[in-house]
Amino acid sequence: MKISLKAAIEKIQGMAMAKKVSFHELGVFLFFSDQEGDAWLLEVTESDAIQVARAGRAMEVAIDENPETIEINFSHTFALHNRQLILTAYDDKSETLLERAPCQQIHAAIRRLHKRYPREMLEKMHVSLDEDRVA
Repeated sequence: MKISLKAAIEKIQGMAMAKKVSFHELGVFLFFSDQEGDAWLLEVTESDAIQVARAGRAMEVAIDENPETIEINFSHTFALHNRQLILTAYDDKSETLLERAPCQQIHAAIRRLHKRYPREMLEKMHVSLDEDRVA
């Protein structure tokens, strides 16, 4: 079975266009949409993020996907602090609190990664082992 990140992005964009709340995982990638039509893609190992839909409209996502690698031009990093999702823009280092983010589901997904992979591998993937702060 071939798994496509592009297809997963299109799926979450469709949920955002319908203004439906959704959350799903694909390996180390997390996808969520909210009732306002916003959708995001998070990459857990490097704590990267990019918005894929805004106000019910799909956004262009620069992605190069082939059998060996996946390259995405992420716009932000993310961190969970006190059950809130904080985004930091790569371009100007500005921080934004993403109020409608499903923080509990994101935290649970990251915890599952901790159980699935040995500590040494998680450290190499840049996933924080501190439960109060995921960087």
